[in-house]
Amino acid sequence: MKKERFRIRSERNLSRNFKVREVFASETANRKGIINVPNDRREMAMVIRNARSLARDVLQPIRDRFGVVKITSWYRCPLLNDAIGGTAKSQHLLGEAADFVMPEADLFEVFQWLSKIKTRMDLDIDQVIHETRETSRLIHISHKIKRLKKFNRHESLLSTARGNYAWYA
Repeated sequence: MKKERFRIRSERNLSRNFKVREVFASETANRKGIINVPNDRREMAMVIRNARSLARDVLQPIRDRFGVVKITSWYRCPLLNDAIGGTAKSQHLLGEAADFVMPEADLFEVFQWLSKIKTRMDLDIDQVIHETRETSRLIHISHKIKRLKKFNRHESLLSTARGNYAWYA
């Protein structure tokens, strides 16, 4: 499918500290020559709506409490998602999920805090995963907009050495 041409207001704020440009930025896409944007205006509007909710309702409170949140992956177009081995049902495809690191905070401490408060209505989290990879550690977080009749699962998971996931209480 050919991508529709339209302008993205990349400096527009999603929340106090997160901008639209962070949603579509991808070092992997740049390296592989992939244009990481939705195919049309309707899909773009949906991704921005989901990303704004994730930024405002989840990422901004994390930033306010722990400091700088550096996004490593947010929206992924299907081609980019395939290139990195993402699942076909990845919430990154909808702008509902982001991966991040925090240079000023202990990631496991942030993960533990998120796991404890994930069901509070002011920070309604779908899924939080503490990912430990060979070369890096990050947090994957997702959030669904309630008004769209989607329900957040309130899941906390830890990645294991074998690449599987274990429930975290």
